[in-house]
Amino acid sequence: MVAAVPVCLAICFALARPEVAMAVTPEEQVRIEALLAAIDREAPLIFIRNGSEHTVQEAVGHLRLKLRRAGNRIATAEEFIDYLATGSSFSKKPYLVRRPGGESQPAGPFFHRLLREVTPPSQ
Repeated sequence: MVAAVPVCLAICFALARPEVAMAVTPEEQVRIEALLAAIDREAPLIFIRNGSEHTVQEAVGHLRLKLRRAGNRIATAEEFIDYLATGSSFSKKPYLVRRPGGESQPAGPFFHRLLREVTPPSQ
């Protein structure tokens, strides 16, 4: 019985942490999926991560992996973009996008604009 007290306290502290308390609602998950589908439709857009070029399909796969690994640390599609889809957590380099023959641009504003085109803002 005495050993159960520290376990209960650890659970309570974990649940009180803000990053644990947040979770993507079903509505926000729909918005994130709509964004990822829209990114996938942007081919032949080039996604540049850590200096390497990738297809949009590779980009979507990578962003899905980051989303899974994020757990409950994000709550909205905007946070998904801001914290996961704009740069490398390893190198800290920003992600870029480029149309063939075009200029590279930061991925964050591009993804935010795409999100506004495909979904209504979160409430």
